[in-house]
Amino acid sequence: MLLEPLTDALILVHNRINNFERDFANNESQTRLSLVDPVLKALGWNPQDPTIVRVEYPVRQRNRSAQAKVDYALLDSMQTPLAFVEAKSLKTDLGSAQDQLFEYAVGKSVPYAIATNGADWTVFKKENKETGVSIDVLLKVSIPDRSPTLAAIKLLSLWRGLLTSQSSIDRIALALNELEAHPLEPATASILNTQTATEDRRRPTPKRASPNPSMNKTKGVHSVETFTLSNQPNVQGRKPTRLMLPSGSSKQIGSWKSLLEEIVTWLYDTNQLTVDIPWPPNRTRKILQNTKILQKDGTEYKQQIPIKPGLFLLLHLGAVEICKSTAQLLADCGIDSSEVNVTLAPLEQ
Repeated sequence: MLLEPLTDALILVHNRINNFERDFANNESQTRLSLVDPVLKALGWNPQDPTIVRVEYPVRQRNRSAQAKVDYALLDSMQTPLAFVEAKSLKTDLGSAQDQLFEYAVGKSVPYAIATNGADWTVFKKENKETGVSIDVLLKVSIPDRSPTLAAIKLLSLWRGLLTSQSSIDRIALALNELEAHPLEPATASILNTQTATEDRRRPTPKRASPNPSMNKTKGVHSVETFTLSNQPNVQGRKPTRLMLPSGSSKQIGSWKSLLEEIVTWLYDTNQLTVDIPWPPNRTRKILQNTKILQKDGTEYKQQIPIKPGLFLLLHLGAVEICKSTAQLLADCGIDSSEVNVTLAPLEQ
């Protein structure tokens, strides 16, 4: 089944990002080898096979005489490039890759272009318009922010058998974007959620990653390492790595304190912090106050930060307390805490 090797590859990539994030952040070659190559290979584009993939493929840039080299050229049966792939190191903004791909694709007649930093993938199509050539976005996928199964379904549009049939990938990409913009009806979504959750639990994981069994209780379409604040597993001893806000923006985080700080900052910046200050999450502690927060003996808590002038946040809390307090704060502001997703680093064996 096509989906299985691709799902396995995405789980491998996800776990490598969690375990070796710093190594990939400043090393484009390592990102390509460890994060990009496994995905391309699972899609039928083996970078080691020169009959279907050429690395460091020479191209002419638009309006320039000098040649440049694109990271990967995906070839059809006639050895003609179907798509260019430009890879950047992890965390790199893909804007620079898009600019490069525009120059490459215009300089050579290639219909598709793909930019990736190992975690995020964006697929472009070259369009000849009256005003000139433009590159439009066909598809976007973020591996850390999707369940492996759903990310695999979207990336299947890049499968070699489909990419060689250009009309097929165009229709599939548009259908997937439409599905994402207009979610399934509850009954249908429930069936899909059950199926994807089953798929995710069947996936093998690298030896370094040992998912907490409690993560399997997570509802919805998230990976076994992701949970919503409305459905919190046992997070004691776990480390958060990524936060997905209700707005859809994703932030990398390294501690539970940063989770609480990001949520409060987001609420304030979007004018949704509507609770009365001081705000008490429980009977004994008021963690959001207009003045510096004091202990019972009158001394200041060291672990507090100013969110803005006249608004202080107490971070002297443990993982479980932070999750509960954050969920309560969202509820008090009229926001469903199930719209906030937290990704955990895998457990060490």
